[in-house]
Amino acid sequence: MPLARDAGSSFYSFRAVTGLNFEVLQLGGLRFVVLRLQAAHQTQMASRPLYGGACRAQIPQGWADMSDSRPVPDTQEVFMAQDGSGASLVFEIVERADVADDGAARYHFDDVADAAAAVSRAVVATGSVSAPTAPVCVVALGNMTMTKAESTDGAHSVDVGIAAFRFPDEATDVLCTLNVPALDGSQLREGPLDLAAAPGMRPLADVVASLVVDRGLFGGGGE
Repeated sequence: MPLARDAGSSFYSFRAVTGLNFEVLQLGGLRFVVLRLQAAHQTQMASRPLYGGACRAQIPQGWADMSDSRPVPDTQEVFMAQDGSGASLVFEIVERADVADDGAARYHFDDVADAAAAVSRAVVATGSVSAPTAPVCVVALGNMTMTKAESTDGAHSVDVGIAAFRFPDEATDVLCTLNVPALDGSQLREGPLDLAAAPGMRPLADVVASLVVDRGLFGGGGE
């Protein structure tokens, strides 16, 4: 591939369709080759208020707050992607599940599957992760097969990630559920929990790392 030379300099470069930048810098009698691999496109995030500002988290930029277009229960916040993917984030405040922390993520995963009338479910990874605002945060990743009401399309597969932020002093769990339609089958694989690397789970990882909760929301005091 020919190199493009900048006018009035000894600088050459080309950009391949793969996103690789190749540059040759000539200084005197020496030539230096510089390769730069451009980072893959990443979704931009934006800090969004939740529950009237009592909570805040990083949400993918451009995802719509569904309360602007339809009724949403007071205990929930729902955001949906606008790129046609059908992905969504659902926040929910619930009574603390009467289960140990190491079983809480799977408990809530099953509870969501039951509420959605999933015809099948599979948990591929669970574990505890660090969160800045909650004493305990546990995560479950898996897949559910669901049927849409009044749909002729039959069952469809959805990759689901659930983070349960546990507040034992307030007897409350704050849930964040990420739903990612898996049109070509689940992208998640069984193994140790690695939320940051799990396909399609980046928005959930960003919520875990950024969620701030004012505990006054639960009727107590302080953040």
